Amino acid sequence: MEYSGLVVGRDRETTERLLTVAVAVFVAVFVFHTPPSVLGVDLAVRPNLAVLFGLATVLPVAGAYLNDGALVSVALAAGPALGFYVPLTLFELVSPSESVLWGVASAATFAVPLGLVGFAVGAGARRLVALAL
Repeated sequence: MEYSGLVVGRDRETTERLLTVAVAVFVAVFVFHTPPSVLGVDLAVRPNLAVLFGLATVLPVAGAYLNDGALVSVALAAGPALGFYVPLTLFELVSPSESVLWGVASAATFAVPLGLVGFAVGAGARRLVALAL
């Protein structure tokens, strides 16, 4: 079922898949940034901020290109951002210690603009390609 879903996407199944990607990216980044004392294992590789920024910019563009959906694009940008900021506050990795709400607000500060710009770029690119064909 296709419809012009600028908010949640044109196709429900694709929207669900994209939201699953957002959750998977959140979980992966969260695990990579969880301290070894909590995990019991020291992960040798941790994504740096450039990789996280790349994920938070490329995923919303790709999601919007595939299916539109401004909220889905924001969720795709929020996955890496939340996965980075929540462990910082949850496991008190910053000094002075901040609340988890601060971590969520900090993630939203980056995710909302990146997601909306990514949505505009991805949806616009899809429409330009459709016009060219």
